[in-house]
Amino acid sequence: MTATAVVSPSLALTKYWGKADGGTNVPATSSLAVSLGAFSTTTTVTAPPPGAKQDHIVIDGSKQNPDRFLAVTNAVRTAANRPDPVSIHSASNFPTAAGLASSSSGLAAMTLALDAYMDAGLPAP
Repeated sequence: MTATAVVSPSLALTKYWGKADGGTNVPATSSLAVSLGAFSTTTTVTAPPPGAKQDHIVIDGSKQNPDRFLAVTNAVRTAANRPDPVSIHSASNFPTAAGLASSSSGLAAMTLALDAYMDAGLPAP
């Protein structure tokens, strides 16, 4: 099985203020943002190499420490009740760390692809 998600970065025009109670990192108020449709991050999730004990993550051609992404991968795994590792390959068609929200599009694409791959049934925002 393979699942792929494509997400464009978004830039806040009016940013929310504060976080809602509960420790889930949810904004307390709404914000207004625009999507940069010409730019995108594409993330594909597949089965890991045979015998893999942990996730295999490659971003823009560079292997990543899977521990950096455990908050996302474990949340989806828990929702899907699937503890198995995965292989994640992600690439953007715009520069990382250029102020264009590459991390937001990357994490969104990763979450959507993991949700589809594991059939976790995460609720839409």
